[in-house]
Amino acid sequence: MKKNGPLPDPTYNWLTEPSVFNIGQEPPSAFRHEGFATENILLLDGEWDFLWSENKKNLPKKFKERNFNTSAWGKIQVPANWECSGYGIPIYVNDRYPFKKNPPLVPDNNPTGVYKRKVKIPSAWAEKRIFLVVGAIKSAAYFWINGEFIGYNQDSKTEVIFDVTPYTDSEMEITIQAFRWCDGSYLECQDFWRLSGIEREVYLMARPQLYIEDHHTNALLENGYKDGNLTANITIRNTFKQDFSAEIQLSVRNQEGSEIAGRTIPLGVNAHTRETVVAYLILPDILPWSAEHPHLYKLHITLYRNSALLDSIENQVGFRTVEIIKNRLHLNGEPLILKGVNRHEHDPQTGHVITKESMVEDILLMKKYNINAVRNSHYPNHPEWYQLCDEYGLYVIDEANIESHGMGYEEESLAKDIHWQEAHLDRVKRMYHRSKNHCSIIIWSMGNEAGNGINFERTYAWLKDQDKTRPIQYEQSMEEANTDIVCPMYPTPEHIENYAENRGDRPYIMCEYSHAMGNSNGSLKEYWDLIRQYDCLQGGFIWDWMDQGLIAKKNGSPYWAFGGDFGPSDTPSDGNFCINGLLWPDRTPKPALEEVKKLYAPVQITCMNAQEGRLKVTNELLFTTLDHYILQWNISSEDGICTKGKTNISLSANDSILLRLPYDLSALNDKFDCYLNIVIFDTEVPTKILASEQFQVIQRIIKQVPDGNKGRSLNTYNNPYIELSDNLIKLQVDRKTGLLASMVGNNHEFLTAPVTPIFWRPPNDNDFGWKMPALCGYWRHAMKAARLVSVVGKLNSILVKFDLGHGDAELELTYRLVAPKRLGITTELQILRPLPLLPRFGLHFTLPASFSKLDWYGRGPFENYSDRKYAAHVNHYKAKVANQYVPYISNQENGAKQDCTWVRLQDTQQKQLTIRSDETFGYSALQYSPFQLNRTERDKGRYYELEKDENVHLCVDHVHMGVGGIDSWLSTPLDHYLLTAKRYSFHIFIEID
Repeated sequence: MKKNGPLPDPTYNWLTEPSVFNIGQEPPSAFRHEGFATENILLLDGEWDFLWSENKKNLPKKFKERNFNTSAWGKIQVPANWECSGYGIPIYVNDRYPFKKNPPLVPDNNPTGVYKRKVKIPSAWAEKRIFLVVGAIKSAAYFWINGEFIGYNQDSKTEVIFDVTPYTDSEMEITIQAFRWCDGSYLECQDFWRLSGIEREVYLMARPQLYIEDHHTNALLENGYKDGNLTANITIRNTFKQDFSAEIQLSVRNQEGSEIAGRTIPLGVNAHTRETVVAYLILPDILPWSAEHPHLYKLHITLYRNSALLDSIENQVGFRTVEIIKNRLHLNGEPLILKGVNRHEHDPQTGHVITKESMVEDILLMKKYNINAVRNSHYPNHPEWYQLCDEYGLYVIDEANIESHGMGYEEESLAKDIHWQEAHLDRVKRMYHRSKNHCSIIIWSMGNEAGNGINFERTYAWLKDQDKTRPIQYEQSMEEANTDIVCPMYPTPEHIENYAENRGDRPYIMCEYSHAMGNSNGSLKEYWDLIRQYDCLQGGFIWDWMDQGLIAKKNGSPYWAFGGDFGPSDTPSDGNFCINGLLWPDRTPKPALEEVKKLYAPVQITCMNAQEGRLKVTNELLFTTLDHYILQWNISSEDGICTKGKTNISLSANDSILLRLPYDLSALNDKFDCYLNIVIFDTEVPTKILASEQFQVIQRIIKQVPDGNKGRSLNTYNNPYIELSDNLIKLQVDRKTGLLASMVGNNHEFLTAPVTPIFWRPPNDNDFGWKMPALCGYWRHAMKAARLVSVVGKLNSILVKFDLGHGDAELELTYRLVAPKRLGITTELQILRPLPLLPRFGLHFTLPASFSKLDWYGRGPFENYSDRKYAAHVNHYKAKVANQYVPYISNQENGAKQDCTWVRLQDTQQKQLTIRSDETFGYSALQYSPFQLNRTERDKGRYYELEKDENVHLCVDHVHMGVGGIDSWLSTPLDHYLLTAKRYSFHIFIEID
């Protein structure tokens, strides 16, 4: 059997030659979404013979030969990453290479896997062209059919297609040798697990000798975005030895299957050539595509010869126009706001091998949480993903498989090295051609974190020439000419405001922002206040969607593993830096996703005047009129709902209205804080809530209550304690420590350890980024190092004074019995010298484990912090202490609630402890102490290592630093969420029953 044209003899030198990346393959073309259950597709997924070796030298020399004996080989499922199948070690590194940097060279010990499978060719394919398709294989691969070399590939995230007809008889033996590393690995330095092998489907595809090789459809809008303008470029390939005449029929059909436009085009195709024809169709009054209304039509392209059907393609088409008008990105004439996330292809069990079901789950979750856009970080995705984004409605940034982060951005950058130019261009071409027909793709991205230079200038020029219907972006182009969109990573709110105020000549869309590592995503509101203020600021993409944890086992129990959990201690690793998603690895949403949902909401409500009930309601939906929606409101307090009402909403797309709610605040009780609560919902689908908002309309007036506890007594002689008591409660302050050591009511002890002032919080992942544990370490053991100055008992109180750090600060605690079964504690901190930022200031109560029930009046029901609390409305909530812990994969601060008026814990015998304050406070109630959750290094301390304490740890915070989230490697929380060293005073009341 003859080879399909002259091919060079394969050599392993190609693994380190940047100019060699594609040998023997078919030209890239649009992916044909025809499914696998057709007579022209033979799916080869499943079990293959497999031989893995740490390097190629250990392989048998004749493994590629037909009928080579594989009885001693292992088995592997295809698709699968071989590291997730027991071969080799999963490696996670972020922005560096997992081997010594020396391009184009790679390690001699380069793990390799050989796949073999025999296939019987259907007899019906005898007169057809046969193609081998490998959906994705990492990182370089050599291919043989029946022992004959057919080609070579790099680019691990696009299809590899070979015409194998010349090599085929009734049975085919496929041999594939994949290598973990190659020179292409220098262009695949993405922040994800470095895994290997066949990652997507493998199949044989049959085509007639005269067939549709490629098709490119531009489905745009014209005439005021009302009519459809369809341009179809169709390439026919003739593999016969003679010329043929044929005809192409185009038919556009609606969802009901009715044809709404069509055309027949005759053509002639010479022997062994390709012919491209162009067809134009105008479709009046078309339904446009958008993420809000993903209207799709079916385009049927059919090839006939002498009235006999030869080939056909059915493609879904969405009509939309993407354009930049002045300094704003528009869709169908309306300015877009992209409420996005970055998404890696990841499965906790199978690595980079994902299913359609998980894709649908991701999309449904995104839609549920008001996410309208996704960036395919950082490579072309599975073909099914685009189909689903078309159907469900998501705006997509498709990104080429280029990241050379480990080379840096200066002179060493591969973007500046012309020897790597064709490799850059090839990856952009493959991305473009396979997915060019998808309406969901509104922006092309040339790659990620690969520097900028001549190679990206050329790829920009090529892509611009190919596609004039979509803008192109590239973050490393900054504000240079080879990007249509300024798309920075992790700018501060101050930075984006500066751009809008001083330049603002192009759309500004953050390709990455709000790093979601652990307990994070603080300050989202600051970003979105600015985005809604300035026209050129058009949203961004949170990093990222999902924790990239892999499931592993320790002592027989499963846990989420990250970098460094596999292999020997010298395995390259960047630890838990792959754990930075809005979802846990099993796709369970984290609390921060509620804040995203709130700030990404399609309808925004602004309180213009709380006293008068004046509101502004803005519909951010561009193509959806709110004409069957209800605005329902009430005013509530601790005492319940005071007044309520509802009104119909009629609001055009991308428009605002002013409303006045008919309430009278003068009739309400100023004893409590009062809140205006608003929801806007669909009358046809009441569970569909477009907006939920809360505004404080009355701030309670604190009235001083005279001390009414006449039966109290002070016993200063009960060494080692000073005792304060009445006939219902007894308090004991330890003379040696100055701390409240016992609190007894009705003969029931409420404390298992002394009540202790607390200044420290277990660092979250962001805190390690700005070195908080070191910079603020002063406060971690501040109380242990404190010097007790005095303990003074008076008739109705006990005053305790401490010296912190030999004169750095003064701390005073005052305990008072102010009413029957009511204790007052005042905690005052006076900073006397310059000291580090304060992580928190409050009191740590340790209660028996029996205090398992919890309720509070404050923000909830989910975890919230000072810089991430706007989705958590103030209300009365009930819960169990056991459910308050948030299981971040690395131990850290969690579970807090803000703006509370009171919190109550109840034990199994109905004993209750309630804490109140005249000013709102924060709290957390966990089965772990703050110091159990502490870790000294970012990638140390796991959730599965924790053992529940035999206590309940109640931390009551006067102030607590924000969680941050601008990034996780440098930035602090914004200034107004930091706690500077100054004077703090905090007063609480404790009631026991």
